[in-house]
Amino acid sequence: MDALELTRRQFLQAAIAGAALTSASAAQRLVPTDPDVEGPFYKVGAPFREEIFAPGKRGTQLEISGRVLSTNGEAIRGALLDLWNANPQGIYDLQGFEFRGKVKTDSTGHYRFVTFRPPPYGNRTAHLHFKVSGQDHHPLTTELFFKGEPKNYRDEYVRPSRVITVRAGAVHSASFDFVLAGV
Repeated sequence: MDALELTRRQFLQAAIAGAALTSASAAQRLVPTDPDVEGPFYKVGAPFREEIFAPGKRGTQLEISGRVLSTNGEAIRGALLDLWNANPQGIYDLQGFEFRGKVKTDSTGHYRFVTFRPPPYGNRTAHLHFKVSGQDHHPLTTELFFKGEPKNYRDEYVRPSRVITVRAGAVHSASFDFVLAGV
């Protein structure tokens, strides 16, 4: 085998390996989370806190946690998440900040909130509102919905990609990873 043949073989092997890597990384790209309406009950100035309900209130506690990721699957450190939801009676606090709060993700992109599971109200199914933003990424306003809610089929904003499964326990729990598109 001459030197030219070896070079040709190495070139072809490198080209095949490069194509495989490109294909693998393209296959691992994440789809940005669907945006949704902010709704009329967003309020600027929510305090930084993980537990967004007043002590002594009655309802089903829900811990929602997950990560904020870029479309290439990298954790977005220091992303800001703002959560608001209706109380167990289906009413939003417009005077104060009950059932409203914000957190920043840790170095691995993780976030966590504890709230009460909101009920459906009016023509809306049960849902949680989020605003999510991270450096060098487009901000996102969206809603998450609960699997098995009867009104999911009638609420025009429900998307299957944003339906979460709640696990029962002393505190119910669910997880959701938000994916932000880069700027």
